[in-house]
Amino acid sequence: MLKQELYIKIEEGINKYRALSAADSLIFSADSSVETGLDSTADIYFSSSGKIYAARIDKKVMDAVENRMQQHETQKSLYDLILFYIKRLGKSRFFFKNGELNAAAFYQYAQIDKSTWSQLKYGTATPKKETLLKLVIALRLSVDEAEDFMVKGSNSLNPNDPRDLVILALLDVKCYEIGDVYEVLEEYGKNGVRKFENIYRDY
Repeated sequence: MLKQELYIKIEEGINKYRALSAADSLIFSADSSVETGLDSTADIYFSSSGKIYAARIDKKVMDAVENRMQQHETQKSLYDLILFYIKRLGKSRFFFKNGELNAAAFYQYAQIDKSTWSQLKYGTATPKKETLLKLVIALRLSVDEAEDFMVKGSNSLNPNDPRDLVILALLDVKCYEIGDVYEVLEEYGKNGVRKFENIYRDY
C-alpha cells in the first residue's frame, strides 16, 4: 500500500498536466498552417479537442521545433535508444552479464514478452502503446525523455487520455517501481472518473 503522501503528489501532477493540456500549449494539429510572410514572427495554428486557435510565435521557437523534429529523423533506432537508457540505469549490473546485455532479465523486469522484445530489436513491427509505456517506466525516463521516446515509437503521451495523464504524473514524481505503478494505475483505472485498463493487467 502506497503512502498517502505519494498519492497527494501524484494528484498534484495530474492536476498540473491537466492544466497544461487545457492551456493548449504547443499541440500541433496535422493540418497546422504557417504564414511565412513575416520576418521575426509567424502565424501558427494550434489544435486541441477539435478546435483551431490562432497564435503568434517567435521565429526562433519555430526553428527550435523544426530542429527537434529533424533530430527525430536522424536519431538512432528505437532499440538503440532503449539500449542507451538501459546502460544509464543504476541497475545496469543486473541487466548486463560479462559486458553483454542480459536481454531476458530486462524485458522480464519490464513485463514485456520475448516475441515483443524481438520485434523491438529487429524493428519488425510498430510497438503497441502499452509496450512503450512499460519501457518508459522500466527505463526510468523523465517526462521530456518519455515524450521523445514515445514519438520515436510512432506514438505520443496525450494528457487528455486518463491513463497517459496518470503516467505523466508518475514520471513527474519519479515513481518508477513497477509494483507501485501497478497499484496507482489500478486505483485510478478502476476508481477514477474515466476508467482505463492497466498496462500491467497480467502483472
